[in-house]
Amino acid sequence: SPRAVFTFADLSGLNLSGRNLADADFSGATMVGTNFDGSKLDNAVLFGADAQGATFREASLRRADLRGACLRGCDLTGADMFEADLREGAIAAADKEKGYRVLEHVNRYGAQGVVLAGANLERSRMSGIVAIRADFTDAVMKDAKLVRANLKQANLSGANMAGCDLSG
Repeated sequence: SPRAVFTFADLSGLNLSGRNLADADFSGATMVGTNFDGSKLDNAVLFGADAQGATFREASLRRADLRGACLRGCDLTGADMFEADLREGAIAAADKEKGYRVLEHVNRYGAQGVVLAGANLERSRMSGIVAIRADFTDAVMKDAKLVRANLKQANLSGANMAGCDLSG
Protein backbone atom coordinates (compact mmCIF):
# COMPACT_ATOMS: atom_id res chain seq x y z
CA SER A 1 0.00 0.00 0.00
CA PRO A 2 1.30 3.54 -0.72
CA ARG A 3 2.63 5.36 2.29
CA ALA A 4 0.75 8.29 3.77
CA VAL A 5 2.30 11.68 3.01
CA PHE A 6 1.80 14.57 5.46
CA THR A 7 4.79 16.73 4.46
CA PHE A 8 4.39 20.33 5.69
CA ALA A 9 0.83 19.53 6.86
CA ASP A 10 -0.60 21.10 10.03
CA LEU A 11 -1.81 18.20 12.18
CA SER A 12 -1.78 20.19 15.44
CA GLY A 13 -4.17 18.98 18.11
CA LEU A 14 -5.48 16.03 16.10
CA ASN A 15 -6.21 12.68 17.73
CA LEU A 16 -4.29 10.09 15.70
CA SER A 17 -4.06 7.58 18.54
CA GLY A 18 -4.02 3.88 17.70
CA ARG A 19 -3.52 4.48 13.97
CA ASN A 20 -1.22 2.54 11.66
CA LEU A 21 1.02 5.28 10.25
CA ALA A 22 4.04 3.05 9.53
CA ASP A 23 6.27 4.45 6.75
CA ALA A 24 4.33 7.76 6.75
CA ASP A 25 6.20 10.93 5.77
CA PHE A 26 5.70 13.81 8.23
CA SER A 27 8.73 15.84 7.00
CA GLY A 28 8.38 19.48 8.06
CA ALA A 29 4.89 18.87 9.47
CA THR A 30 3.46 20.85 12.39
CA MET A 31 1.98 18.48 14.96
CA VAL A 32 1.88 20.56 18.13
CA GLY A 33 -0.05 18.70 20.83
CA THR A 34 -1.04 15.89 18.45
CA ASN A 35 -2.05 12.58 20.09
CA PHE A 36 -0.18 9.59 18.62
CA ASP A 37 -0.68 7.37 21.71
CA GLY A 38 -0.46 3.68 20.78
CA SER A 39 0.09 4.46 17.10
CA LYS A 40 2.38 2.49 14.82
CA LEU A 41 4.96 4.86 13.31
CA ASP A 42 7.66 2.33 12.40
CA ASN A 43 10.03 3.70 9.72
CA ALA A 44 8.06 6.97 9.68
CA VAL A 45 9.92 10.14 8.68
CA LEU A 46 9.45 13.06 11.08
CA PHE A 47 12.46 14.97 9.76
CA GLY A 48 12.30 18.63 10.85
CA ALA A 49 8.76 18.16 12.24
CA ASP A 50 7.51 20.39 15.05
CA ALA A 51 5.99 17.95 17.54
CA GLN A 52 6.07 20.17 20.65
CA GLY A 53 3.87 18.76 23.40
CA ALA A 54 2.72 15.82 21.25
CA THR A 55 2.08 12.48 22.97
CA PHE A 56 3.44 9.16 21.73
CA ARG A 57 2.71 7.02 24.82
CA GLU A 58 3.24 3.29 24.05
CA ALA A 59 3.65 4.19 20.35
CA SER A 60 5.94 2.17 18.09
CA LEU A 61 8.59 4.37 16.42
CA ARG A 62 11.03 1.61 15.45
CA ARG A 63 13.70 2.95 13.06
CA ALA A 64 11.80 6.25 12.77
CA ASP A 65 13.71 9.26 11.42
CA LEU A 66 13.33 12.09 13.93
CA ARG A 67 16.39 14.10 12.85
CA GLY A 68 15.99 17.80 13.59
CA ALA A 69 12.49 17.26 15.00
CA CYS A 70 11.30 19.38 17.91
CA LEU A 71 10.24 17.03 20.71
CA ARG A 72 10.10 19.68 23.41
CA GLY A 73 7.66 18.64 26.14
CA CYS A 74 6.70 15.42 24.30
CA ASP A 75 5.47 12.38 26.23
CA LEU A 76 7.04 9.20 24.81
CA THR A 77 6.44 7.07 27.92
CA GLY A 78 6.79 3.40 27.02
CA ALA A 79 7.42 4.14 23.33
CA ASP A 80 9.41 1.62 21.26
CA MET A 81 12.15 3.65 19.58
CA PHE A 82 14.48 0.78 18.64
CA GLU A 83 17.15 2.13 16.23
CA ALA A 84 15.31 5.48 15.94
CA ASP A 85 17.38 8.40 14.64
CA LEU A 86 17.16 11.41 16.98
CA ARG A 87 20.37 13.12 15.89
CA GLU A 88 20.38 16.88 15.76
CA GLY A 89 21.73 16.92 12.20
CA ALA A 90 21.12 20.29 10.61
CA ILE A 91 18.03 21.87 12.07
CA ALA A 92 15.65 22.39 9.18
CA ALA A 93 12.46 24.39 9.02
CA ALA A 94 9.58 23.80 6.67
CA ASP A 95 9.39 26.34 3.89
CA LYS A 96 6.59 25.77 1.38
CA GLU A 97 8.43 27.58 -1.43
CA LYS A 98 11.96 26.29 -0.90
CA GLY A 99 11.27 22.95 0.72
CA TYR A 100 13.61 23.25 3.70
CA ARG A 101 15.79 26.02 4.93
CA VAL A 102 18.49 25.31 7.47
CA LEU A 103 18.22 27.34 10.67
CA GLU A 104 20.60 28.12 13.45
CA HIS A 105 19.65 26.51 16.75
CA VAL A 106 16.38 28.04 17.88
CA ASN A 107 15.11 27.47 21.43
CA ARG A 108 12.01 25.57 20.31
CA TYR A 109 14.14 22.80 18.80
CA GLY A 110 15.52 19.81 20.62
CA ALA A 111 14.15 17.51 23.24
CA GLN A 112 13.99 19.72 26.35
CA GLY A 113 11.68 18.25 28.97
CA VAL A 114 10.86 15.22 26.82
CA VAL A 115 9.53 12.21 28.77
CA LEU A 116 11.04 8.89 27.64
CA ALA A 117 10.28 6.93 30.81
CA GLY A 118 10.35 3.20 30.12
CA ALA A 119 10.99 3.84 26.42
CA ASN A 120 13.02 1.40 24.31
CA LEU A 121 15.90 3.44 22.88
CA GLU A 122 18.14 0.45 22.17
CA ARG A 123 20.64 1.22 19.39
CA SER A 124 19.02 4.61 18.83
CA ARG A 125 21.15 7.45 17.47
CA MET A 126 21.04 10.53 19.69
CA SER A 127 24.39 12.15 18.96
CA GLY A 128 24.25 15.89 19.61
CA ILE A 129 20.72 15.72 21.06
CA VAL A 130 19.72 18.53 23.43
CA ALA A 131 17.81 16.61 26.10
CA ILE A 132 17.89 19.09 28.99
CA ARG A 133 15.63 17.98 31.89
CA ALA A 134 14.62 14.90 29.89
CA ASP A 135 13.17 11.94 31.80
CA PHE A 136 14.84 8.64 30.83
CA THR A 137 13.65 6.79 33.98
CA ASP A 138 13.86 2.99 33.41
CA ALA A 139 14.51 3.51 29.67
CA VAL A 140 16.40 0.81 27.76
CA MET A 141 19.33 2.66 26.18
CA LYS A 142 21.60 -0.29 25.37
CA ASP A 143 24.18 0.49 22.66
CA ALA A 144 22.64 3.95 22.08
CA LYS A 145 24.88 6.65 20.59
CA LEU A 146 24.86 9.77 22.79
CA VAL A 147 28.03 11.44 21.49
CA ARG A 148 28.15 15.15 22.51
CA ALA A 149 24.63 14.86 23.95
CA ASN A 150 23.47 17.58 26.34
CA LEU A 151 21.84 15.71 29.23
CA LYS A 152 21.88 18.53 31.80
CA GLN A 153 19.42 17.83 34.65
CA ALA A 154 18.22 14.69 32.85
CA ASN A 155 16.84 11.87 35.00
CA LEU A 156 18.56 8.58 34.09
CA SER A 157 17.54 6.60 37.18
CA GLY A 158 17.01 2.93 36.42
CA ALA A 159 18.01 3.39 32.77
CA ASN A 160 19.93 0.50 31.18
CA MET A 161 22.91 2.22 29.54
CA ALA A 162 25.01 -0.87 28.80
CA GLY A 163 27.25 -0.22 25.80
CA CYS A 164 26.14 3.43 25.50
CA ASP A 165 28.55 5.75 23.70
CA LEU A 166 28.69 8.87 25.88
CA SER A 167 31.91 10.31 24.45
CA GLY A 168 32.12 14.08 24.41
